[in-house]
Amino acid sequence: HHLIAFRLQFQFQMTTTQKKIAQGEAHMRAAIDLTTFSLFRWSPDWSSASFEYEEAAKCFKLGKDLVKARVAFLKAAEAQENSKMTLAAARSLEEAAMIVVQLNNHIEAVAHLEKSSLFYYENGNPEKAAETLSRAAKTIEQKDTTKAVSLYKRACEIYGLEEKDIYGSETFKNAINFMIQSKQYMEALDLMREQIKILKKRNQIHQIVKIQLSMIIINLCNNDEVAAGKDFNTFQETSEFRNSEEGKIGGELLEAFEKHDIQLFQKCSNSQIFHFLDTQIQRALQNLASSFQSGEINLC
Repeated sequence: HHLIAFRLQFQFQMTTTQKKIAQGEAHMRAAIDLTTFSLFRWSPDWSSASFEYEEAAKCFKLGKDLVKARVAFLKAAEAQENSKMTLAAARSLEEAAMIVVQLNNHIEAVAHLEKSSLFYYENGNPEKAAETLSRAAKTIEQKDTTKAVSLYKRACEIYGLEEKDIYGSETFKNAINFMIQSKQYMEALDLMREQIKILKKRNQIHQIVKIQLSMIIINLCNNDEVAAGKDFNTFQETSEFRNSEEGKIGGELLEAFEKHDIQLFQKCSNSQIFHFLDTQIQRALQNLASSFQSGEINLC
């Protein structure tokens, strides 16, 4: 009885899947008819075709035919763009990107997300445009570091230019963490400077001094004591940093480096203050400690 029930269930599932795929193919044919010139149609009906392509895409998704769903969503986006419905096209491109990721083609997915972001921006939704670029960066992180860094920077730039930075804190954090993790230290430092400008507008002093201490650590990780010293001196010009625990520890770290004082460095690196910094900064400090103790500072 169990075997019969299983077979019936399997046949039902197969039938449902096949039905959905057949429905999708019917919608695809209807869309093609709507965009084909004929005796009675002298110009393509892109608006009606976009509806048919969308319906086809939904059917193929339900029918678990990802290859056909990808084509249908891209056709829907093309039809929506041709009928000046670029906001709808942005959504279709996002759908196509999600499917393409499942098909393990991350480079193509990023291209669709980039175009989707552009459409969101053109439609007056910079937050969604930036969020889509951030997702594109996350998608390509493991495949192409340079491209991921570029996408993160563009996302953060949109938040900054459009003064939508209140929505962008998570993107800044993810971007900086990725840059540090992949040892793109100069890129991380540039983004930290932008983050400080934004936080100054909101008068978030506590966050600023944490980022300033993080910048000193990253400069040291980059084997650039001179830049670390210059940044420290600049930060010291403000009483907020000068009188903070972060400022005190930053000064001691630099002193430990200048004097090659391992004991002072260990004392500094054991400070509770570092527990309040981002995880990647804490890891960078641990790497720095190992390099410092072994005399191989440039290996952070």
